[in-house]
Amino acid sequence: MTLITLRNTEFYRPLPQELPWELIAAGSARHELEQLRELVDLDYTRIVCLLDEGTTLGIYSMRALSETCFELLSLSVVTEHEHQLLGRRLLGHALGLAESKAGRDVQLEVCADNTRVIDVVERYGFVRSAPEQQPAASTPGFVRLNFELTAE
Repeated sequence: MTLITLRNTEFYRPLPQELPWELIAAGSARHELEQLRELVDLDYTRIVCLLDEGTTLGIYSMRALSETCFELLSLSVVTEHEHQLLGRRLLGHALGLAESKAGRDVQLEVCADNTRVIDVVERYGFVRSAPEQQPAASTPGFVRLNFELTAE
């Protein structure tokens, strides 16, 4: 297996025919594949791949909820490349993209029993939304987390 480094990977905006829908669906806690097909916005979707081989390593997809608020719909790393910090790099890239588009915060929902992912995103700086701050669209059995990019 190839060692994954910053120097041998690149992020790119995919063309519609390049979207790895199975990987996108695998990285979404809340949405089914058919919903994702309607929600995924190529402007806020990036694939990370190996430079020399062009092998897809992972993907994230966001959508704009408002001019300054984004929702991370999906983040997934190919199974063979897990535990190489790619998920954190994808998350950091997603936050950077949201900020470059004038985003102030990024939200995501995680299955309440997926403590590994919740722990990772909380260590990254995401904060659980208080129950009274959860939007009506929140799904039972899920935890909504928020990352504030910049103060108002």
